[in-house]
Amino acid sequence: MAFYAIGGGIVGALLAAVPGFIDFLSITVARVRRIGIYHMVANLTAVGIFAVSFWLRWIGALGVLPAGCPWLGSSSSVSPAGSAGSWSSCTAWA
Repeated sequence: MAFYAIGGGIVGALLAAVPGFIDFLSITVARVRRIGIYHMVANLTAVGIFAVSFWLRWIGALGVLPAGCPWLGSSSSVSPAGSAGSWSSCTAWA
């Protein structure tokens, strides 16, 4: 189920990016344009992370993660707080 939700989210994000980019091109105020660039980079980074997750699920590579490390394959592992676990907490391999 997550596989299809991630795929749909990627498609939706890319479809939403088209009018967002057209709107971005019309910005003339430098400060607002800079904020728009930050917004665009953050969104593209998030879509990139989800695209990698989708691809890994597509090829079945996520099945080789340690079974005792659910945090390793989650999006929360991207943040410093999400990676607070250690390899010592991984108990069994899938």
